[in-house]
Amino acid sequence: MSRDDFPLCEFEARRDAVRWHMSGAGLDWIIVTHPASIYWLTGSDAKSFISFQCLLISVADKELRMIVRISELAELQDDAVVDDVIPWGFHQADDSAAVFRGTIRMLGMDRQRVALEESVHYLGARDHGMIVECLGAALVQTSPSIVSHLRLAKSECELAHVRRAARIADGALLAGLGLISIGRSELEIAAEIYRHMLASGGSQPVTALNLASGPRSSFSHGAPTARKLEFGDTGHIEFGVPFRRYPSTIGRQFVIGTPGTRVAELHRFVRDACAAAISTIRAGVEGFVVHAAANAVLEKAGLEAFAVHTLGYAIGPGFPPAYAEQYRLARDERQPLLPGMVLSICPHVFIPSEKLGVRLVQNVIVRSDGNEVLSRLPDEIICC
Repeated sequence: MSRDDFPLCEFEARRDAVRWHMSGAGLDWIIVTHPASIYWLTGSDAKSFISFQCLLISVADKELRMIVRISELAELQDDAVVDDVIPWGFHQADDSAAVFRGTIRMLGMDRQRVALEESVHYLGARDHGMIVECLGAALVQTSPSIVSHLRLAKSECELAHVRRAARIADGALLAGLGLISIGRSELEIAAEIYRHMLASGGSQPVTALNLASGPRSSFSHGAPTARKLEFGDTGHIEFGVPFRRYPSTIGRQFVIGTPGTRVAELHRFVRDACAAAISTIRAGVEGFVVHAAANAVLEKAGLEAFAVHTLGYAIGPGFPPAYAEQYRLARDERQPLLPGMVLSICPHVFIPSEKLGVRLVQNVIVRSDGNEVLSRLPDEIICC
């Protein structure tokens, strides 16, 4: 991702939307720490998320300021839409707390109303404590809601990236499936998927590829191993392809030979559950409705206890370890779907006692009048 991947007016519109919501909430500043939110607002693709960083947004001042370790200074200045990059780490010292404290005092943030966008994976306990201590009573809200909520509804420019990612994902899956044969290892298949993904213009994947075969197919997040495929094996592949950080994920079931009766039966239920969920998706529908549609199929089949994976969730610009956004298709999700949301629908079934699992992943764009399924590949069991 780069500042050049979107027109400047798109970044400006995103910032204006954040400030409009800040004004409505009575906030003077937001401190943003999630790298996907920073990327969405600035275009920064730096790996600075592995150490302390934050973006400072004022409701009154249009300048964006970012505190970041000095090793990322050049990249932020040249390749992101940030007005003032404030570095820490001179002479290899961890002076991030001192730089943060000095910056908020210089800006008068400690005397205003400030919200902190918390992020589980990217804001450690030490840095969180430092922010809370420095701001004191000025910190009136710790919530990811404003920026993360705005990121859910993708613009047409963003959706163009998602569709490009989907085309690459389809091609990468076909490349991997083309390598499946008796004696090939799971790692060899994974290598071909990664090769195609990067050679076709995809970015580095954010999450590890899931590939489990034979008796390992009951592993819901099984990483590929040196296990060699055998005749009669069933297995599943799932991965995400980011294009300029915007992902499309895909998952399919395969078998070497002819599907056994049990595999075919389970896959039929999973496929029906996926179709039931997708049939309900359109703007305005609450998340629990989508969940209920898929769950009803699995419950009727007696498989609800084995649906151990999240039924579905929103996805967006990704940084390790995940593409997931702050929206789950769950029993208690009352937030309506928004036009432009991208959902990963994944009603999997994993039965450890049978050493058997079935996976199907479809990505769907939410539309005002329905939805758009992204993959052009069939959702049936793929016989190799």
